[in-house]
Amino acid sequence: MARQQTIFVTGKINNLVFYKWKDLHCVRSMPLRVKQTKATKQSAKDFGRAAKLSRILRNAFSPLLPDYKNRKMTYRLNASLLHWLRQKKSLKNISFIGFEFDRESELSSHCRQPFATSFSEKGKIIVTIPRLSIPQDILAPPDTKLLRLRIVAAGCSFDDLGITDHCSTIVELPFENGVMPQKQVVLKFNCDRGNIALVGIALIYCIETDGLLTEVKKPGWTPAAIVSGFMK
Repeated sequence: MARQQTIFVTGKINNLVFYKWKDLHCVRSMPLRVKQTKATKQSAKDFGRAAKLSRILRNAFSPLLPDYKNRKMTYRLNASLLHWLRQKKSLKNISFIGFEFDRESELSSHCRQPFATSFSEKGKIIVTIPRLSIPQDILAPPDTKLLRLRIVAAGCSFDDLGITDHCSTIVELPFENGVMPQKQVVLKFNCDRGNIALVGIALIYCIETDGLLTEVKKPGWTPAAIVSGFMK
């Protein structure tokens, strides 16, 4: 911005704008107008939808996360959703299935056996907790006495990017040497046509301190991930 000293005019001359601000006469250049191409507009639209969907999913899965507003995690999820939205939407390329919310504490590394999910029964999601050998299959901090599996299912519509259904449950497993048999958990859930359903799981460690069980929330011990999905 320049200030006028001897010329006192207002208005526009070529690409310069003369105006008065308080008691000062000033001049500035006209802002440049950038013409957006069709591709640029579509890219901006896709980015906006990815950011909105990311925010909705982070809110839905917030019970799994120590910090659902974490910037690094948010940027990674945004990028994963944007990549998927720019492709043909199908289960074959849902890049955010298997998404780890904490790269420094991955669920796939802390629990060495995979979870299975079935969407075949109407109105239900069946999550199968695998047979686990303790401590071989579970990476855990010292003094762990109990495992809590927090399971969250969230449905989202692609028309208005709104949540269509949401449910959660907690399964407690004693952390004792030996074999835990396979277990199934049934969630009541509806997924209508044009929606996607996602299931996330967090592994929460409970340690014993002074005779009380407390959840471990230290960095490196907060594994959580989106483990499966279904499109209808």
